Amino acid sequence: MQVRAEQLEQHLSSQPLQPCYLVFGDDPFLRQQQLDLIRDVAKRQGYDERVQFTQDKEFQWQDFLNEGSMQSLFSSKQIIELYLPESAPGREGGEVLRQFVSQQSPDQLLIVSGKHVTKTTQNTKWFKALQQAGVFVPVFAPDKGRLPRYITQRAQHHQVRLSQDACLLLAQWYEGNLLALDQELMKLALQAPERTEPWLAEELVAASSDQSRYDIFTLRDALLEGSLQRYLHCLERLTETGEEPVLILWTLAKTQQVLDQLARCLAGGMSTRELFQRERIWQQQQSAYEALARRYTPALNHQLVSLIERAELAIKRQTPDNVMVLFAHYGVALLRSEHANKLMPYAHSTAYYDFD
Repeated sequence: MQVRAEQLEQHLSSQPLQPCYLVFGDDPFLRQQQLDLIRDVAKRQGYDERVQFTQDKEFQWQDFLNEGSMQSLFSSKQIIELYLPESAPGREGGEVLRQFVSQQSPDQLLIVSGKHVTKTTQNTKWFKALQQAGVFVPVFAPDKGRLPRYITQRAQHHQVRLSQDACLLLAQWYEGNLLALDQELMKLALQAPERTEPWLAEELVAASSDQSRYDIFTLRDALLEGSLQRYLHCLERLTETGEEPVLILWTLAKTQQVLDQLARCLAGGMSTRELFQRERIWQQQQSAYEALARRYTPALNHQLVSLIERAELAIKRQTPDNVMVLFAHYGVALLRSEHANKLMPYAHSTAYYDFD
């Protein structure tokens, strides 16, 4: 059985507790929320003992199996939790998990959690065996479009009212950091517990700070969306949090290479399917790549390659160029090519921009 995360609370209140729960998702805060829901229900039903395992270097699958076969001395009902950091138990672990659920006591509750699991993992024998014995709860972080709605729901949970501008501001600040978002809403609730009017954006600015966390894939996604403002904001946050410039360079270089190849395919009337498969580009991203590629020109490609080469020299040979400025110029050149000439006065050292 599969239950969406937003439906789990209702499911737990209306259905008997299942022998096994699989909770997988990349956001640790959202994953923890689902685990807490299951634990709370189990505790109310008499599962007083909780044993936790993590598949680390010291972990032994035989210890896990032994725990499952031993009668608890402290409680008649027992929760056994297993965290899989790689979301894959391996061959031995898969066999142990299948054996565990086949002989699981009615007084035991198994909870297996980890990061996002792929379709390949979901089709393995161990995963199918556990899902057949219980419930699979996939946990997905809200994307940029659904984030304001999620914030509104969490605000209601904390009995906090937000204006539309305040909600959008929090979405910008806390994208990718839902734990900090929840803490901010809790702080607002404690700060003014009797407040009835919505918080305004300018009030939040006075009391809060930008806590958004981005990674290199968010940076790439901003380019695919065509949002220069979001790209520059993301770049700024990556700089502040100490992201390795070489990883940003890799992301931008890869984007340039894919767009160049895709533009050539489209210009030649060739199929793009093989390219998308080779580069492992998800179907939901393909239209965004094609939109950029259709206005991608050889001159623009030359500009981006030049910026990438300069950034690489700045990283490896410590040239006078500011690598983050070059990354910013990359975004301007790709998304606002009509303004690219304005960057020419900011060329550094002996290098220059050839925007003509």
